[in-house]
Amino acid sequence: LHLIHGNRKSGTTMLAALIDNENNLVPPVETPLHKFHTLKRLIDENCFKKSNIEFFFGYPQEDNFDQVSYEKSILKDLRLIEKFPDWVFYQYKNLLDFSNHPNKTVKNIFIKSVGHYPDHVYNQFLEFFPDGKIISLSRNLTYNFKAIIIDRKNNNRKKIMTTNWYQKLRYYLVYLDELYVYSEQQIKYTDHPSIIKLDYDDLRVNHENIVSKVMN
Repeated sequence: LHLIHGNRKSGTTMLAALIDNENNLVPPVETPLHKFHTLKRLIDENCFKKSNIEFFFGYPQEDNFDQVSYEKSILKDLRLIEKFPDWVFYQYKNLLDFSNHPNKTVKNIFIKSVGHYPDHVYNQFLEFFPDGKIISLSRNLTYNFKAIIIDRKNNNRKKIMTTNWYQKLRYYLVYLDELYVYSEQQIKYTDHPSIIKLDYDDLRVNHENIVSKVMN
């Protein structure tokens, strides 16, 4: 199992698309690693609903997909999820069972996580998957900052769209601080043996070489 991780607009979706083939399985949505405890609480309190499936498991983006059977399968054995790895493999079992993926015994599995601090995500992932590898993508912070502003406008319009320039500046400074902390944490893992650090521009220009590096 391998993890594709980066900040917003760092190339995680591009890399996922490049390596998603008959030998590899990449989920249709981000796996929200930081929300495992929320998932577990919903299961334990019998509050997990069909409407939660898209966020925690995703749906195959295919024609002729049997959505009803897929949802029934997801809801049937949620109690089997006790720890973080259970969630990951439960997700992939159902994706393989109900998608049109040509290789039902695929061995290279990738999950994608975006925007959450490396210290937490990397340590959590390697704790449960010590033999896995992490593909850590980075990009010029200017582009990341623009992406955060757009994202926050869509999800928290009242704050970011305020006409009070002092308040807006405060929010911008908070976002810049988030980017700085994220970047500093990412740099710490540059020489980690389980982490492959990639640059967005290099991926865009030399994607064949980058994919070869990731798969080897």
